[in-house]
Formats: sequence, structure tokens, C-alpha cells
Amino acid sequence: MSLDYGRPFPMGSHYDGYGVNFTLFSENATKVILCLFDKAGKEIRYPLPGKTGAIWHGYLPGAGPGLHYGYRVEGEWNPEQGLFYQPQQLLLDPYAKQVTGIVDNTLPYTSPVFNALEHDDSAITPKAVITDDSGCFCHSYKEKGTYQRLNTPWSETIIYEGHVKGLTKLHPEIPEKIAGTYAALGHPAFIAHLQKLGITALELLPVQYHLTEPHLHKIGLKNY
Repeated sequence: MSLDYGRPFPMGSHYDGYGVNFTLFSENATKVILCLFDKAGKEIRYPLPGKTGAIWHGYLPGAGPGLHYGYRVEGEWNPEQGLFYQPQQLLLDPYAKQVTGIVDNTLPYTSPVFNALEHDDSAITPKAVITDDSGCFCHSYKEKGTYQRLNTPWSETIIYEGHVKGLTKLHPEIPEKIAGTYAALGHPAFIAHLQKLGITALELLPVQYHLTEPHLHKIGLKNY
């Protein structure tokens, strides 16, 4: 198989029901390679054929949800100029909607597995996963048209900042099945709690994938 030209937007990977469009921003790359992985970890590589400005893109017909992927990017190795292109290093899609695998960051960075100039690190690098987001909230609310911005004046705005999980995991009135999830943030009990406090806006602490700090590893915990 080969990739079609595709389109530069939306960013990340997007399943349209017939295939997947892939995009990746890289201003100084000379080549961007899409890497697909099967359940056994076997890798198949496809150069992205399209380039619009600094956005590389390609479309894979027949691809769909559940597919694992990453990128290898070719370019100049010149740390003094801020250029660190290493095709031996598998890169995670910064726009990935789902991630599988973890990085063992308890290993010392002098370990050979981190020397990407000489070693392929795909075995220890997390992979992005294609998702079917056709039924996500962002689509449904636009179709229903029942949600509107509050447009609270800044002088009356009180922002509550917190973690998706930490905000509701132990709330006694939220069903255990959804406690600690996005769904719990919309539960009447949690909304009533915010209203009682006078909160007008909820700001979530980072929700993207990130590594667990070494000190948490040592005590058997991980970031949520």
C-alpha cells in the first residue's frame, strides 16, 4: 500500500470512516515517515507524501481505529542550532488522542537504550492509537445546538483549577463507575458543589499524556 497526498488539517490523526489522515508539524525536517505497528510489534514505514508549509501529511485508505503508529523524522543533527533529528528515535504524535505503552524512565540516560543515534528505541517508546471520535461530545453538542457560552464578565469570573481524576474520584455522591472521569465533571452533584463555592469556570490541569516522575516510580505510584 501507499499513502495518498491527504490534507494538512485537522492536526494529528483523523479517521473519516474510510481511512485515516495523518499530519505532523516539522519546520526543518527533510523527510517524515509514518510508522505503523501490528500486535506483534512489527513495523511498516510510509513516508508522508504531502507537505503544506511546515505541515507534513498523508492519507492511508482502509486504516481505522485501533491502529498503533508513531513517526520517524529525518533532518540535520546540529544541537548547537537546536536541530535534533534522529530517525532511529520513534516519536509520539503530539496530537495523539490515545496512547499505549509506557516509558521506563527509571533507566539512567547514559543507558544504551537512550542513545538513539545508534539504537532504535521503538521497543520502549509509547505508540499513538487511532480512535473513532465521530461520536465525541464536540460533535454531538454542535448537532443538538443546546449549549451556549456563558460569557461571564471577567469581573465576575472565579476559576477553579483541578485534575480530571482528583476532582471527583472520592466524591460520595458520584457513582463509582464514573468517579474520576470526564463524565463525572458533568454530574449534577459536582456541578452543585461548584455552584455552592461560587465557581463560574473550571480549568483542567494538563490532560495530555506525560511521563511519571522517577520519585513516584520509587514508591509504586504514577501520574494520573
